[in-house]
Amino acid sequence: MSSESSGSYYSTTESSSGEDASVENLKSYKPGGYAPISIGEVLNDQFRIVKKVGFGQFSIVYIAYDYKTQKFFALKVNKSDKWCTISANDEITILNKIDHSCCSKLVSHFKYTSIFGEHVVLVLDVYGETLYRILRDNNYVGLPSKIVKSICVDVLQALQHLNERGIINTDIKPENILIKTPNKKIKRIMDKYKPPPIGQGIKILDRHPATMSESQRNKYNKLKRKGAKVDESEDESDEDENNYVSRIVHVVLSDFGNACTTDLHHSSRICTRQYKPPENILTSNYDTSADIWSLGCVIYELLTGNVLYQPELYEKGDKKELDDSHLASILEITGGDVLTYKDGRYFGDFVRQDGSLRFINHIRRTSLSTKIEMNSTLSRKESKEWSEFILYLLNFDYTKRPSAKNILDKYTTWLLS
Repeated sequence: MSSESSGSYYSTTESSSGEDASVENLKSYKPGGYAPISIGEVLNDQFRIVKKVGFGQFSIVYIAYDYKTQKFFALKVNKSDKWCTISANDEITILNKIDHSCCSKLVSHFKYTSIFGEHVVLVLDVYGETLYRILRDNNYVGLPSKIVKSICVDVLQALQHLNERGIINTDIKPENILIKTPNKKIKRIMDKYKPPPIGQGIKILDRHPATMSESQRNKYNKLKRKGAKVDESEDESDEDENNYVSRIVHVVLSDFGNACTTDLHHSSRICTRQYKPPENILTSNYDTSADIWSLGCVIYELLTGNVLYQPELYEKGDKKELDDSHLASILEITGGDVLTYKDGRYFGDFVRQDGSLRFINHIRRTSLSTKIEMNSTLSRKESKEWSEFILYLLNFDYTKRPSAKNILDKYTTWLLS
């Protein structure tokens, strides 16, 4: 492909797009931004914050102890700006329509007021790491075929449930799929936690600096300089291999902040770049099949540790030229007929009437089977089987793309083998 001149934790930040999401953006603690919540703080007269376990572009997630039920929950505390609040309320509406063991469960929600504004807080069940975290910790080496098959079954069951309720997640990616069971470290924290009386205050070393007066911050900094422990150390988990494997085979679909219904789309543009389907490049149309496309991309990533589509921005490029590169990569792997979308709103931006791309020459058909074999430990036979399965999901024509039910009907026996 060449060009002519002319991107549990319950985090959604960890990104396979190459951005460094392992560092929290402290500049987001500001009006309209993150809530400066302290460890040990009690929210809504009910939930004591135990540990921060994830952070995303729009929210931070904590494990909290619920004094009413005497159980632990994950609190997703959204930023306080207008759009995050609208998105959080939309997510609540969507989650209230979902009831499936392979989807994250909304327990309740409330509003929390910080010095930076009013934040919508979602109370959710506690789950484990993201699939992206699993890949990252595995040094981006693909997961065993049997594990990926089990994950496929869970996600497909979740998508079938969403389809039946007319819901489109619109953002299927490894960061938004969680291991169903927390790891040993999180379990240990919950098992050992002894909740103090609900009226007990917060130790200064547990306070968030943004909530302190100048004198309190000076005292905090003095204690830190003396080497006092500020937060629990990130000790290594002693989870043995058998327990680890048996734990990561089951997942839940999470993060419905960008979700919509089939009859009410919130945006004409969907999906994180690497998981975006062709119809959303060439048209403004999409339906539940967009989630199937994204899943196909995720499956390749789970098998190889690499993203399937990583479009490159031209040296002097812009967003449209990134779409060009992405579209060409899709055509190389799927062999799709771009004229399928000749009536699409954006078709003329990228494609000539004869079906050739305006800015990309030399489309070279790529064997997905060979690509999988070269980037994984799978045999040629296994690579071919996975290639056939993934390409079934990656039908270029979204009107002919299979539903989650179609896929389960056709492939359940293979997926369970």
